[in-house]
Amino acid sequence: MKAYLQILRVPNLVTSAGDVLAGAFIVSSVGQGLSGMVWLLLVSSILLYAGGVVLNDVMDASLDQIERPERPIPSGKISRSHALMLACFLLAGGLALAAVFSLFSFYVALALVSSIVLYDTWAKKYGIPGTLVMALCRGLNLWLGLSFLQEHFWDFAFLALLPFLHIIGVTALSRGENYGYTRTTILLIALIPFGILVWLIGFGMIKDSLSLIVLFFIALYGFVEGFALYPAIREPKPAFIKRGVKYGILSLLLLNAAIVSMIDGGLHALIVALFIVVSSWMARTIAMT
Repeated sequence: MKAYLQILRVPNLVTSAGDVLAGAFIVSSVGQGLSGMVWLLLVSSILLYAGGVVLNDVMDASLDQIERPERPIPSGKISRSHALMLACFLLAGGLALAAVFSLFSFYVALALVSSIVLYDTWAKKYGIPGTLVMALCRGLNLWLGLSFLQEHFWDFAFLALLPFLHIIGVTALSRGENYGYTRTTILLIALIPFGILVWLIGFGMIKDSLSLIVLFFIALYGFVEGFALYPAIREPKPAFIKRGVKYGILSLLLLNAAIVSMIDGGLHALIVALFIVVSSWMARTIAMT
């Protein structure tokens, strides 16, 4: 069972659901409010994310045999063929649930699956294309949540740029997990969350929505990002970089919460932010990277 929890990256699945819930809260703020059917999109996102990380391990099995022999496939706890079948089942299940919700959600999910497969089978082998495609996956995941209300989807579609940029930073950082980085490289990566903070404050000023609760969530995002990156900047070794990646994944929930707080209020932002508690608790025993 632990091998399956590891290959599915269970703590990360919570962050995936957080993306979709944030998108649903945002788009429903000008519509009819959330309905119980949002669970279809939440579970769809979880299945798609799970299928993506399993497929990632299938494609990396040979490399992991050298660099990470403790992972489920190279250690022999799960066979490569079984993992491939599991990945296909999860991706198909995620698409099916999105289709049950709406045709528009299915199209968004199909674009997400295409990006996942493109990343796992080709793009990840190359620095810039791999980083961009991975970031696209998280942007599309927010779009899956925004597809909850198609008539207002395009009003908020631009917000996917924020998780897109955030994950560019996290993915770029993760490429130093095995061999480390230079301090200059990590400082350059740190410019991305700094730019996001500036954008959040500027957007809040334009929308006249910089309330105390909004500032709280923006500051919380900035604090966790600093907590993630500072040790790696001070000592750019693989252990600190891996730690930075872990907290970078978690802080995406706080970025989502900051966005939700501006558009849909503090209560729904708090609900999104609390996903970090669940994910962090799981990450104590199950690796996120």
